Amino acid sequence: MKKILITAAVIFGFQPSHSQIVVTKTRMSVNNSNDYLHRIANDFANEVGVVLRKRAPSRVENTSVKLTVRDEQLCLTYTAKIVSCTKEKAQHHFDHRGALSASTNQSRSLHDARTRSYQQKNKAEKEFKRVYGNAKCILSSDCTKYKKEWWTIQEFFITDK
Repeated sequence: MKKILITAAVIFGFQPSHSQIVVTKTRMSVNNSNDYLHRIANDFANEVGVVLRKRAPSRVENTSVKLTVRDEQLCLTYTAKIVSCTKEKAQHHFDHRGALSASTNQSRSLHDARTRSYQQKNKAEKEFKRVYGNAKCILSSDCTKYKKEWWTIQEFFITDK
């Protein structure tokens, strides 16, 4: 039966789905002292950029950031799915801009993260366009309550296509 399906796939031009890799980075912290959680974002962006270049031609198909509480610590997780693609659709550059905010008031936390992340994104987007000729920004955000404060993360993932 498998031979028949494979033969039929070849005859009708069916191709299996593109190969893919998922890059995930997670970091946990009790109080985010010295902006400890921010370093994960830079590590994540660097790793995604390396994978894009090593697996060329490829592109980032999906990105996300999750903020949760695990083992009584604030847990920040970044994820990107990178897939093979044609040379024309390939991405070569990846970066992030964002903000992590905490407040006892959820609206303040959201507003602060949103305001700061847009300021950073607007500058980075202009620079990407100047250097690479194009910029595509993908927004991801999350919010959770931790130790009587609302924590909000808002990230823009930026690629050249």
